[in-house]
Amino acid sequence: MKLLSIIIPIYNVEDYLLECVESVCAQTYQKLEILLIDDGSTDKSPQICDELSKRDARIVVIHQENAGGGAARNIGLSIAKGEYIAFVDSDDYISPYMYEKLISILENDSSIDIIECGYVTVGENEKIIFQQNNNDEILVRKFSVEEALVAHINDTSFRQLIWNKVYRRKVLNEVRFPEIKGIDDEFWTYKALGNAESLGLISEQYYAYRQQNQSVMHTLDAKKRLRTLEAKTERHKYIRDKYPNLISNSAASVWLTALYCGQLVYLDKNISNKKEMTRWIYANLRKCIDQDNCKNELNWKQRLWIDLANINFDFTCKMRMILKIGL
Repeated sequence: MKLLSIIIPIYNVEDYLLECVESVCAQTYQKLEILLIDDGSTDKSPQICDELSKRDARIVVIHQENAGGGAARNIGLSIAKGEYIAFVDSDDYISPYMYEKLISILENDSSIDIIECGYVTVGENEKIIFQQNNNDEILVRKFSVEEALVAHINDTSFRQLIWNKVYRRKVLNEVRFPEIKGIDDEFWTYKALGNAESLGLISEQYYAYRQQNQSVMHTLDAKKRLRTLEAKTERHKYIRDKYPNLISNSAASVWLTALYCGQLVYLDKNISNKKEMTRWIYANLRKCIDQDNCKNELNWKQRLWIDLANINFDFTCKMRMILKIGL
């Protein structure tokens, strides 16, 4: 049995931390290294971490000054000893069978470097009970790297989510998170996918993702969401260099993200210089995708919006916001 290192960044989650870590400790796959990286929490999370480490020798606790989730995950990656790596967010919880099922797939097919399962979204105070899958035959869909990246770009599977996957250590050796506060997984996941030989996907739901209203991905703060556009433009450069067959898919994604960010500018009451910001978005969009053709990847309505945006990006974003398209 090979060691699995599970990296859990922690910041002020005293209400959920115990449930999270106990769900990890209860795994039927027992050869675990559980890395709790306390990112300068100011509530009772540090004390909970220390107490949990006394109860289970597999738990290692690191306390650091607040530097963001990316920095915490990088600490975990630097000290992890496992041949397999996984991540869990500290306000979520998982099925006791999750890692046994996923690792068995990696063990049975040495060409699969990343395996992904389904997940269920739960409310802040919602609790679900995972049922054991008595069917030993789990259907695994196998993807080439290019197929997985297309699914990632189209946001259908292998999304930027880092926590519903198990990774072979070798695909993460040179991949680190940006050490910024806010989103970091969108800058990271595509690089991990690109390092794999092949990838596997199962539909079984083994992860409970707790959706909280204050998360970056559920806010209408346009300036914060511009980090998403920055991540997509960086990904586009990566795709252009390493997977040129996917340039049109990637360019289409950057275009639609730019339009969405432009719409958010008009929804965000804290932004006074709306025209200047939408012009900045368009200028950076054009600089990134240049003449990359993306229209073959879009339906006729999306192509129409892009044609209008090339005439007047600011006006197009305003119209999409009024019509509530894509929101």
